[in-house]
Amino acid sequence: MSAPASYLWRALADREDERLDHFLRRSLPDAERAGLQQCFERAEVWVNGRPARKGQRLRQGDEVGLLHMPSSRHRSPRPNPGLPLEVHYEDADLLIVEKPAGMHCHPLHEGDDDTLVSALLARYPEIRGVGFRDSEPGIVHRLDRNTSGLMMVARHEEAFRALKRDADAQVIRKGYLALCSGAGELRAGETLRFCLLADPSDPRRVLALPEGAPLPSRAKAARPRERSSRILSLTRIGEFKLVEIEITRGFRHQIRAQLAASGHPIVGDALYGGFPLPSLSRHFLHAATLDLPHPRSATRLHVQSPLPEELRVALDALRTRA
Repeated sequence: MSAPASYLWRALADREDERLDHFLRRSLPDAERAGLQQCFERAEVWVNGRPARKGQRLRQGDEVGLLHMPSSRHRSPRPNPGLPLEVHYEDADLLIVEKPAGMHCHPLHEGDDDTLVSALLARYPEIRGVGFRDSEPGIVHRLDRNTSGLMMVARHEEAFRALKRDADAQVIRKGYLALCSGAGELRAGETLRFCLLADPSDPRRVLALPEGAPLPSRAKAARPRERSSRILSLTRIGEFKLVEIEITRGFRHQIRAQLAASGHPIVGDALYGGFPLPSLSRHFLHAATLDLPHPRSATRLHVQSPLPEELRVALDALRTRA
């Protein structure tokens, strides 16, 4: 079986019985260790066509595959003053900004300067070096490329650590608006609970498995993460449902994968089987609210972001038809 990998290596005879994580650190000397660790957690490292554990021992001729190249320690994002930046909240410690759909949070390749980070660095150069990774200065959490809405940015290291602690303690509430399809039942007050892990058959996707469900045989090396998403409100618009959903601890594609697994994929989300709207070139998911304690004063902040125009137009059109 061939690994569906973007990067491949052949283990050499003079390194017989080498640990897989040591092999990758030797093969990728510029890679961030945290980035490599995330690759293992997401089952994105393969040996001979199967997901592998970081402590696995290599034998001569083993084929090592990596689905995504981790961030480089030496990739330094560049400021781009030509990019727009909408700021919803600003003080000496914290920024809450709007990420538009279609924009990556941080550079994926050397030279990328059309990201949210590039816009931030042009206006707030002091955030450089804040956080765990040079390529994501100040970034406390991420949004998918085609998800719009609110993001927290720390302006200094102390604020970053405080925000990360609050995120781990699940006292930061993030609210989203999603438009779903599907004929099944979905109720306000319901909590979606699934274990999430990288899909071993498609690195672009995340699997959402019911709690207690067995892992697929090809994902035995993965570490599933239990995550929950709470439905706050639900409005029916013809055959669709506009859902307000809240999370306190996130995982990549969490809301997208959990809604799809519950039979209600997000409109426009082709990756998870969402209903296509010809007038919409993105999925209908917007990070609409942030409710959090301020990293210095602990005063509770509540920030809202209205739906972007393209989502408002699509919603109005559906309401007219309903």
